[in-house]
Amino acid sequence: MNNKILIIIFSVIAVIIAIALIIYIVSAKFENVDKVDIEDGQIFVETNIGEVEIDDLYTEDSVLLSNNAVLFSDQNNYSIMFFPDDASFIISIKDGNINEVRKKAEADFLSKTNITEQEACQLDVTLAVLWTADINAAGTGYGLSFCSNGVSLP
Repeated sequence: MNNKILIIIFSVIAVIIAIALIIYIVSAKFENVDKVDIEDGQIFVETNIGEVEIDDLYTEDSVLLSNNAVLFSDQNNYSIMFFPDDASFIISIKDGNINEVRKKAEADFLSKTNITEQEACQLDVTLAVLWTADINAAGTGYGLSFCSNGVSLP
């Protein structure tokens, strides 16, 4: 009898935690909505410090993904995507010397967006290493190396 009561109590607690987690994830997903404005070939991203103006990433060389996301740089060793729904960027290192590729990818990011390092640090940018490049570095978000939240690669 005591085991059944404990199982019921733990089940109820697990359900409450699951519901709270779902609410948190859904609210976080929509936190940055309305922070992106795209007009006249420019993208404007509202940040905590101010607005960052980014060059148009929706060019004929780009690949339009679902939900208006765009793959705007797809190189042999890395790719860079923009997600307007949450005003975020993902730089994925796919192959090669991850430290060298990181430098090239970050330079390409700054060049294609036409922003400064300071402006880039205001944005939500995740730099990730795929397991194909380095299995030991995969699975972690590193950020940009020149930002205060940037993490060194192993």
